[in-house]
Amino acid sequence: MAAKGRQRTIESTASGRVASPKRGRGVIRNPIAILAADLHLRDDQPTCRTDDYWSAQERKIDFITTRAREFHCPILVAGDFFHHWKPSPYLLAWSLRKFDGVRVITVPGNHDLPQNNLDLIRRTGLQVLSDGGGLDILSGGRSSSMTPFIDVYGWAAGEDPEDRGDKREKMIRIAIWHELVWKGRRPFPGCSSPATRKVLERLRSYDLVLTGDNHQTILDRSGERILVNPGSMMRMTASQMDHEPKVFLLFGDGSVDPLLLPYDPDVVTREHIERPKDRDQKLEAFVRKLKEDGEVGLSFEENLREFLSRNRTRKEVRSLLDQAMEEDGVPEAVGLETI
Repeated sequence: MAAKGRQRTIESTASGRVASPKRGRGVIRNPIAILAADLHLRDDQPTCRTDDYWSAQERKIDFITTRAREFHCPILVAGDFFHHWKPSPYLLAWSLRKFDGVRVITVPGNHDLPQNNLDLIRRTGLQVLSDGGGLDILSGGRSSSMTPFIDVYGWAAGEDPEDRGDKREKMIRIAIWHELVWKGRRPFPGCSSPATRKVLERLRSYDLVLTGDNHQTILDRSGERILVNPGSMMRMTASQMDHEPKVFLLFGDGSVDPLLLPYDPDVVTREHIERPKDRDQKLEAFVRKLKEDGEVGLSFEENLREFLSRNRTRKEVRSLLDQAMEEDGVPEAVGLETI
């Protein structure tokens, strides 16, 4: 990305909120691309969300596409455009309308492919969007030119990117790869995915590496080269409660700035996780109570009689239990009402 005889600096910012193009020496600099990943477009409601998820998703897409039209720049998406490889006709039609007139360059993520098989991409909703003129799909290192001086190369989930060696002077080279990368601590024990520094070492001829699959935001750099993992556009699990959804703006000098997306921080809940835990704890307490009150035998009827004899229970409840057990073939001689 560096012109001969001119030093260029790539800036990376761990956090920040950018709402407008950069200003340099009094001149507004428009971005040349919007960097995104893991849109996971869907028309169902994640369990952890308490809001209208569809409306929240639409606000973010409108926010991103409005800026793409305003800046006349493409959107680069590092995979998992859809949450499922076979989106509903409604979601497909909605996506065609939302991205109409916006250039999108993407790679297939694992959620975009049936059985994670790139050979089956013709069956996918991603291919429908491509056939409708909505986006360019890159895989296998295939390239697409953003401008005469900017080439974008892409690799799908499960593919291994390759370095391309020397490039033409003043040429900017961007790699998009759907691969779970990490920085600092491995995301889980036994993780075999590459660290960001390893990716930057491997893809030395690329000025910018855009990755997806890890839903956390990550930035790393090696000299003037930078790796951007934007993170997911939406918060779909309780573990993402503190995640700040964002995209990044790429400028002509190679610098990038985060652009925070509109979101409500208070619409992700853990209730669906805590409720089963509470139920399990109550069940364990019930079992302990039975064990403390006496030996638990193999007969359910005998255990129930023993429990009712030692605990106060309303007559109506005993009557219902007696009726239910009689219907299931248990002899009326159990006599719950007489206990």
